[in-house]
Amino acid sequence: MTTPLNLKGQTISGHHVRVQINAETKQRTALIDGRMRIPLELLPLGAGKDAWMRKIVCKCEYCGTRHEAGTMEQSGNGLQCGACFDQAGEENAAMDAGE
Repeated sequence: MTTPLNLKGQTISGHHVRVQINAETKQRTALIDGRMRIPLELLPLGAGKDAWMRKIVCKCEYCGTRHEAGTMEQSGNGLQCGACFDQAGEENAAMDAGE
């Protein structure tokens, strides 16, 4: 069963989009026009006629702020905003250095 994360949805370039989460797998997907599901991790890769998908607003997996998918970074847990991605990189570098 999937649960919509934004009940109203978004209309972008004539397409109706709802961001949903699968209750069992926790995978987040964009339901486009009620018939096509795309994993959120693929949205920033939209190009050409699908470049409009980069404008779909998603939540950062870590801080919960909303950003356009095209401005977010991919991580092992989904999409992160730039600030959280940078912070995670700094934390990983500190752990690698033994701090």
